[in-house]
Formats: sequence, structure tokens, C-alpha cells
Amino acid sequence: VDLQTGQSAWEAPLEDPLRLFLQPYSLLRSTDRPADSQAKTSPPSEGPQQSKAGRILAGVLARQLGISSASPSHQPELDESSLSADRLPEILAEGLQERFWGETGFGLLSSDGQRIYGLEDTPFRFPVQFQRVVVTADGRRRPEPYLQKNYNLLVAYDLRTGKAVWELGGPPDVDSMQLAGTYFLGPPIPLGGRLYVAALREEQTQLLELDAQTGQLLGQVPLSSKQPELPSQRAMFMAMGIPIDRLRQTDVPMCLPAYADGILVCRTAENHYVGVDLLRRTIRWIYEAGQEEEELAGPAVLFGIMPAALRRAYAAWKQQDDRWLEAGITIGQGHVVLTAPESNKLLCLRLADGHRLWTAPRRDGLFVGTLTEDKVVVVGRESIWALRLQDGQPAWASGAVALPAGALPAGRGYRQGRFFYLPLSTAEVAAFDVEAGRLVARSRSPQGIIPGNLVACNGVILSQDVDGLYRWEILEDRLRQTAARLAQSPNQPQTLLDHAEALLAQGHWDRSLELLQQAKSLLGQSAQHQARFRELLAAAAEDGFLMDPQGLLARLHQIEQLWDHQDRQTRLVQLLAQAHQQQGQIEAAFEKYLRLLRLASKPSEEQHRLSTGHTVRLDRWIAARLAELYQQAPPEIRAKLDDKITPWKQPDRWEEFLRYFGFHPAAQQVRLELAQRYQDTGRFLEAEWLLQTVFEQ
Repeated sequence: VDLQTGQSAWEAPLEDPLRLFLQPYSLLRSTDRPADSQAKTSPPSEGPQQSKAGRILAGVLARQLGISSASPSHQPELDESSLSADRLPEILAEGLQERFWGETGFGLLSSDGQRIYGLEDTPFRFPVQFQRVVVTADGRRRPEPYLQKNYNLLVAYDLRTGKAVWELGGPPDVDSMQLAGTYFLGPPIPLGGRLYVAALREEQTQLLELDAQTGQLLGQVPLSSKQPELPSQRAMFMAMGIPIDRLRQTDVPMCLPAYADGILVCRTAENHYVGVDLLRRTIRWIYEAGQEEEELAGPAVLFGIMPAALRRAYAAWKQQDDRWLEAGITIGQGHVVLTAPESNKLLCLRLADGHRLWTAPRRDGLFVGTLTEDKVVVVGRESIWALRLQDGQPAWASGAVALPAGALPAGRGYRQGRFFYLPLSTAEVAAFDVEAGRLVARSRSPQGIIPGNLVACNGVILSQDVDGLYRWEILEDRLRQTAARLAQSPNQPQTLLDHAEALLAQGHWDRSLELLQQAKSLLGQSAQHQARFRELLAAAAEDGFLMDPQGLLARLHQIEQLWDHQDRQTRLVQLLAQAHQQQGQIEAAFEKYLRLLRLASKPSEEQHRLSTGHTVRLDRWIAARLAELYQQAPPEIRAKLDDKITPWKQPDRWEEFLRYFGFHPAAQQVRLELAQRYQDTGRFLEAEWLLQTVFEQ
């Protein structure tokens, strides 16, 4: 893709079992609509008509990605083998889910600036009972279920033209293929015109040295010893009809090697990390990462004969998503930081000799975000946290910095100076100060685009996810542009709002409030400007509440003046209520919570998010805050609060009164009278529940 224009420069089809599987059906055209059913006035199709197999695959992809996809109600069988349209999604669904969200090597590429290197023909997780016949390059036909496939391809593409330059690997019985039968454990790392890649070859893990231009094998370093099994032992263990040794090669997480100070660190299929001296082509050290597996019950484990491959598969199945997302190797400042998927620990080794310096619990960690000169930053599900490289102790006084409520990491971030930028599932990028350990800014997407993996390149930010590739401006450039326009047109509401938004994205919520105050009198009757003003005001208040609560409390009066009291932004009302409560302004906070009840259409059906993994019904959350304020109020303030509650004490609103003000002294009498009403109307269960509550209290 061209970086400047976003246009596709070239595309190349990948060698993939799924594409080869669908190829026989790709010529089948849709027969859902007669040929003459299209009116002559209809515009011509912009491209070839989508095949039946393509529509089915698109439907399965849509379901996996959570996208609604309309499909014809009737789809005929694909061929004479009784493989119907209903059967094909069943076959593909599990494998697609594993490919997108489980396979760490899918889509992983490396480059030396001249060529792109990636893995292809990786095993696709077809159901074991589904047998397909493939024709190899030498013309031989043979059945090939997923679990028996123990090879893949390493392919190099020319970066300028997109043409395949060379490929290595392939089926083991094809003599014309270089390194046939090899299972590459990840893309290579380019160094000085050479490529270094870990691979399973000849029943052992090897580090292969390749010529980057031709793909020729220049050397190899064995990273593990061969451990042949007796034929009787091999036949003893079968998993779904497949010899257990075939499981060993396809359940290994992909891992990109890392290099620094003359030492290359890579991961073997046996879950060992190996440091290789590239100058001498010798192994400097080997670290065996411990596996934290749940014990399997049964005589096989009792006698110690359960194969390691099956134990790893069982452990991975039990852990599901509660694990490191990748087998990462990160090197910095003479340290190697490891995130082994089988381990619930963060490991730190000394690069020179592989000595383990410290370990730390994984907590909710997903991956290593970045390494600085003295600390490692870990990205978790609900927070990010940092440890000192020297001893693994917490590097921040706060311990961890929570992500904004409802946000999850949406991809990889990047570090620039002392700031680490992390994409979030709430359509924003959060900036963290890794030195001070705090959230300093939130850059929101006006279009609601959820960012994916972020890469800083040539003064722009690229974001890639399953939906597409996006290019964003650097905040500093955007700020200079809006500041220049503001200097030329200081009284234009659009210019003021643009500059306020840019300041807010850099964490200057207080300066953004000043511009919003200046813009309020210039908005006029423009509905677009009014709506954007309200969004920016709510965002500024939210950022101030999260990043500088004391500063926000000092500006509450300013926010109250800017806030249109007819505005129905529940989020802003909620923030003001919380801010008043923190400042000890009980009456003002109580009034804001009551207003929040009036604004919410159905409080009992709406959810309030406490954290990324916890939500509570909005009415219950508000009732708990009202109870806190009422208990804290002195007698003179409590009398004023009683006056505010009076409208809810009317007989026609007794149910609402008990829902929100069950803590009030008058609630017991209301329960008794409402129970009598329920009893008179035959609602005996509800009456009993109210009487039981009165008895317990």
C-alpha cells in the first residue's frame, strides 16, 4: 500500500490450505437469480460475480468478526459429494476463529527493506474427521488431515513489485523443494544480508542461516537434540487417530527471534529459549521455561508416560484466553524479557549468559508494551504496569495505571520519548507517561474508528486491524495547523473547536476548556457546532476527572457555566455528580444524581461500567451513591435532601421510591403500605418479599 495515497500498489495471493480447499468451488456461480431478472436499466457489475464458496466464506468471516451479513435463504449444494452450504460453514468456522484470534504467526511478517518474508501454507484447523485429498508438486495424490500436516512455507516477496522471489519448505516427499518437510517457527530476522529463522527439521529444532537474496541455506545450528521414540511407544499414544508425535509440531506458538550485542535469542519447539553467538555460530546458553500445567487425572499421568505435546495442548485448552497473547522475546539494556504462553510469569534473563535475574506474576498481562532504559512496561486487560529491569520490582508509585472504563487494548502500541501510545477498543489512543506512571492524554476518533496495531513511520501513524489500514496525522502537526488557522481567524467557531480538540488529544483538557468557553458565544444556531461543543465539553470533563481530579474540582464552576442544563448528556451529569461528591458538596452531588435518574430513560435496563470487566445496573449504582450522600449529610443538609425526595413519596411512585431510596427512614412504612396493596390485588409473592425485607431490617 502506498504510504502517501493509500492506494494498493500490488497484491499477491498467499499459499493457504483454505484457499486451495475453496478453489474447486470458486467456478460455481450463483444460481439464486435468473439471468433475465435484472432490468436493462440496472448498472453493470463493477467486478466479477461473487462465487458461492466466496459468499459462504464471507458469511463465516462476518460471524467470526461480529458483523451482520445478509445471505440468500436458499443455497444449493456445492458439488456431488453432499457437501452442502450448511456443511461448509460448519467446517470453516472453528478454523477461522483459531486462525484470526489464536494463531500467533498468521499475518506475521518481517522485512529488510528490499524483500518481505512471511509464512504460508500454515495448517488450517479443519475438523479431524474431515479428510481432503491434495495433489503435491510431483503429481502424487494423498489424504492430508490438518493434524498430520507438519510443514509450511517460507516465502520472500520483492517489496517493489510484489513478485515471489523464492520459497522454502513444502511437503517432505517433494524432492524439488528446498528444505522440504521443514516447519518454520516464525518469520526470519534479517541481519547483514542474512536471514536467521528457527525451524523444526529432521526431528529437531535448528537455527537456519539463509542468504536473503536467494534463500540458499548457508548454515545451521542445532538448538535441541534428537529424541527418537520407540515404535511401540509411538503406537501407544494416538490422539483422534493421529500419532502423538505429529501433534508436537503444530501446537508450537510462532515466535520472532530477537538480536542484540551479537547474540540472537530464539524459541525452540520444546519451549526452550536459546542464545546463539552469531559470530562463532555456537550456543551461548539455553533457558528452559517452566510449564505451569494443570494435572491430568488418569493412569497415564500416574505412571509419568503422558506425552509432553498432549500435556501442552491440554494446558492451552484450559487456559484459553487467560494467558500471554504471544511467545514474545524483547531485548534491551542487556536484558531479555520473555512472555512464554505456557507460563503465568514474566521472565527476565541476562543477555550475556541467560541467567534468570527475576520473575514476576503475569497478573492480567497480555504482552510487553515497551522497554525503556530502566523498566519494562506490560499491557494488561484493565491496566498497564511497569517493573524495574534491575530487580523486577514495581517501577511506579501507583503500582498500575487503569485503562479508561470499558476500554480494552485493541492492538500493539508504540513509544515515543517518555510517552507510550496504546490503541483502545473505545475508538481512541491513550498516551501514558512511562516515567511518571500516569495517563496523560486520550486521542479520540471522531469517526468512531477503533485503532489496531500502531506503527510510527515517516511522520505519520499507521493503524492496522481486521477492518483495514488507516493513516493518521501526528498530533504535533495537527496542533500546529489548528494554531495557525486560529491565529488567522480567532473568532471562527469551527477553528476554535478544532484547536480545542487538538489540545484535548494532547492532554491539555484545561486549555481546551478555555477555548470552549470562548467558542460558546460564537456557536449560533448551528446544530453541528452545538453537538460537537457538547461532545468536547463532556470529553474535557472526563479527562480532567481521570487525569487531574483536583484540577477538575477547581474548575467545576467554569464547567457549570458552560453546561447547558437542557443538555441530556448523562455522562457529563455523572462526572459532575462524582466531582461534587469528591469535593464534599453533598447537596449539589445529590441533585446531580437525581437529575441523572430523570435523564435516563430506563435506569433499570442501562449498565454503568465500573471497570473493564465489571458493570452494574445504573439504577443500583445511583441508589448506592444517594445512600452514601444521605449517610454523610449532617442534620441540616439531610432536611434539604428530604425535600428533594418528596416527589418520589407519592403513592403512585412507591415502587420507584423503594428502588432508589430504600435507605430512607420512611422506606419501612412505604414497604408495609405497598405490601398491603399487593396483598389486596393478589400479588402475594411480591407482598411476602416486602414483608420479609421489613422483618430483616
